[in-house]
Amino acid sequence: MIYRHAQPLVPEAALSLVVISVDGDVECDAAAHLDHILQQTMKDGTPVCCDLSRTDFFGAAGATVALRAAHRAAESGSVFLLRGVHGVSAIVLKVVGFDQSLIIQADS
Repeated sequence: MIYRHAQPLVPEAALSLVVISVDGDVECDAAAHLDHILQQTMKDGTPVCCDLSRTDFFGAAGATVALRAAHRAAESGSVFLLRGVHGVSAIVLKVVGFDQSLIIQADS
């Protein structure tokens, strides 16, 4: 399941962050669905956070989606970050070297 909601980023400036929360594994079909949602959300340069705190498995397909979203954000002058990265998700991102290319907020 993938959920979308807005979260105030700078309330005084009426700037919000769209949070895409993923509940479950991200591989193959789920990665394609997540990529589509991120593309649609990022169309207008909106800052986006992908929350993986309820994701147990985030494989290579998911990592590729995250990197692609980061590139889209950079091209549009926006921000993309990952939040709640833990377990296998953190390992996959580190092994493929994407942990150096993405803004990641690890699980606390």
